[in-house]
Amino acid sequence: LDLTTNGTKFNTDLLEKISHFKYCRFRISIDGTNKVYDYIRYPFNWDALNKSVNLMFSHFKKKGTLENKVSIGFSIVAQPYNIFNLDDIYIWASNLYSTYYPGYAEWDDPDAMSEVDVDFQMIPQSSELNPEFIDHDLLKLALEKFEANTKKVVGIIPRLEFFQNFVKNIPVNNIKDLKHYQLKQTTRFYDNIRNQQYKNHLAPEMIDYLDNAPKAPWKKEDSGFCILPWIHLSTRTTGNMQLCCTANSSSDEEHPQIGCNKKNDGQLVNLKQDNWIDYWNTNYMKNVRSEMLKGNKPRECQKCYKEEEVGYNSKRMWENEKWKKKLDYNSIVWHTENDGTAPANIHYVDLKLGNKCNLACSTCNPDDSSFWIKDWKKMMNNDISSDLQDKLSWSKGKNQNGGYNWYKNEQTWKGLSNQPISDAYILGGEPTIIDEFKHFIKNSPKTTNLRFNTNAEEIDDKLFPMLRKLSLVEIAVSLDGVE
Repeated sequence: LDLTTNGTKFNTDLLEKISHFKYCRFRISIDGTNKVYDYIRYPFNWDALNKSVNLMFSHFKKKGTLENKVSIGFSIVAQPYNIFNLDDIYIWASNLYSTYYPGYAEWDDPDAMSEVDVDFQMIPQSSELNPEFIDHDLLKLALEKFEANTKKVVGIIPRLEFFQNFVKNIPVNNIKDLKHYQLKQTTRFYDNIRNQQYKNHLAPEMIDYLDNAPKAPWKKEDSGFCILPWIHLSTRTTGNMQLCCTANSSSDEEHPQIGCNKKNDGQLVNLKQDNWIDYWNTNYMKNVRSEMLKGNKPRECQKCYKEEEVGYNSKRMWENEKWKKKLDYNSIVWHTENDGTAPANIHYVDLKLGNKCNLACSTCNPDDSSFWIKDWKKMMNNDISSDLQDKLSWSKGKNQNGGYNWYKNEQTWKGLSNQPISDAYILGGEPTIIDEFKHFIKNSPKTTNLRFNTNAEEIDDKLFPMLRKLSLVEIAVSLDGVE
């Protein structure tokens, strides 16, 4: 009999029946010891498992079959939540063997380790990464520790990128500290998933290190969480990098350009001369993310919050709803450091490609239409009040070294070329008369969903073959009336 079991249901009667087989090989599946086990193997617990396994060893030992007719081993799947608990499993298994096998050597005897029947496995769906990919000192130290203790390589860590992101900043000096810190931190990631699975059964207070586990912030009714600061790149026509197209609407005299990303010296990030990826983690961006993760509502995003207060379905709400169907929010938040630092993974761009346009609509302005400039100058030279002039002020796109032709900065497009962009919203000016718009379409993957605004005055026939290759194209034709 070759039996794989979780070991939770053994009793004397069952073991008696099993004893009739010619030879029995047990593989007991186990995920960790103590509270790691309690958390993963709900509703069973470590004490009960330990008792059940000791019953097995004791029963077959008394019958004299433990060594010649029965073998008991353990099978462990190495996962992020138990990787630093693996040596504890080995110690526990070693103590069992020492107790029930006569003359079994002590744990600190290196020659004894080959006798402990513990098999470490990799789950099929995990990344099959080799030890040489481990480039952080602490992870290397962990690998060396496991190799030294087990005489086999058990430190091939699945989802290595998950580990490297948080381990590189852990303020610990040794594996012992790392083990306990890691247990608390990694479990938070799985806590949201586990609580969803067992929301009617699992009581968080069962496990003390889950007491402080943060809830998914985007599910808090009072939370200001929005996914866009993690996945979105947006610009104004002048090239200023902004949180989104809505954020700057919260600007006032005290907080001008509040929705625009700022360098640590206070200057606006402008893509005419700045590479967006170099400013993905400015103090401005980090503060917005960290405030959201704390459940707060950043000042930069007040427009959405005010709309929600009066029952309006804000951009924040529908963007969150849209993207949670496509992305793993748990993973995105998990990879965010406490200060708001997050990796640059752009899934959605909203780019206003300058003000080059072929119309001067009465509802527009020179910031959004180059055709408006002539009329603007004529209007400003007329005798109008100074108050009106202030309200109609126009920087000519030169504010903070910006410019309407920012899209000609090649490093912007180069930086976006290796991003996982799935959705793009392009505006102008008039996108169809801007060469870079066509280049963007030509170089976009077929899986891209494209949306763009146009006045439909000049549609290049060469544009349609390029559009047909994309997954989805939405064209919004701007018009103010008919005839």
